Amino acid sequence: MTCISCVRSIETCLSEVEGVNASSVSLSENCAHVVINLSTVSIQQVCDAINGCGFVAKPRFHNHDNMTLPVKHDDFSEPDMLTGTIHIEGMTCGACVKNIEANISQLKGVVSISVSLVEKLATVKLNSGITSISAIAEEISDMGYEAEGDDVKLHGSQTTGKDAQSDEAAVAESSSADEDVMISISGMTCDSCVKAVESCISSLPGISAVTVSLADGMARVSLSGHLTTAADVAAAVNDIGFDASVFQPPNATSSVTPSSSASVQVLIGIRGMHCNSCTRAIEGHVSSAVGVHSIVISLLDETAKIQYSPQHITPDQLKQLIEKAGNFEAFINSDISKC
Repeated sequence: MTCISCVRSIETCLSEVEGVNASSVSLSENCAHVVINLSTVSIQQVCDAINGCGFVAKPRFHNHDNMTLPVKHDDFSEPDMLTGTIHIEGMTCGACVKNIEANISQLKGVVSISVSLVEKLATVKLNSGITSISAIAEEISDMGYEAEGDDVKLHGSQTTGKDAQSDEAAVAESSSADEDVMISISGMTCDSCVKAVESCISSLPGISAVTVSLADGMARVSLSGHLTTAADVAAAVNDIGFDASVFQPPNATSSVTPSSSASVQVLIGIRGMHCNSCTRAIEGHVSSAVGVHSIVISLLDETAKIQYSPQHITPDQLKQLIEKAGNFEAFINSDISKC
């Protein structure tokens, strides 16, 4: 076996063998774990079926009854085979489909999985004694998608008992744990920058959604599974050449408490400006931030008069933006006043 296509080919082959109740093929371990009915099929017949698909299969281990291990068998009862569907949000292309199918097919207890990009749906056949629809939905959510278990069928009939209810509750709890964060980003100049940032953030684990605004210089990111923090997201964006930081809106304990609808004005002193290029650099850096209404810089007075919304940005963040625009030193030069 060399790829996931080989795995699927073998699983399809085994599913057509009479007496094979369940199978799970591992690419990394180069083996197949099979649940069989010994009264219908033998281990050698299973190997022959795999060989007939173009692979070389042989029993790996033998016990005292000359039966193969780790191929599993059950003389007394068939396993509880379930077929369930999982609704998935966040898939954008065929690569997403292949990523989900490749990862989920390797999970223990998963017999097969088929993902539809158009229907936003995954159909999963599994052994309920090993895993569950809710556990698989959680695995998909941990990959950065929004997954929710839907219908579950046991031997062709839909289940409506406590197991299905507990699956739904588990998925609901998982989805409710999503955390929305805002990342302030400077340096984006076009749609290509936006796409680069979106691609960067989307590639991080635990990202369920991301929206980047070029006009606001801001990214809204939904985190799930506690796999990635807001600081991790900002660091990743910084690594691809932009200036990013976690946006922290003012809270109720702030010493500055103008009315929520009012704009306020602050005067910030700036050291290190030498020419008009310096003023333009600061103006461009600060004016692109969310919540900044206007900025007037005086090269002679070494000050910046900034009108802004306290709901979106604080004086300390304005000061940091000025200092990030170049080799400048900024300090708040006056008390904040309402406009």
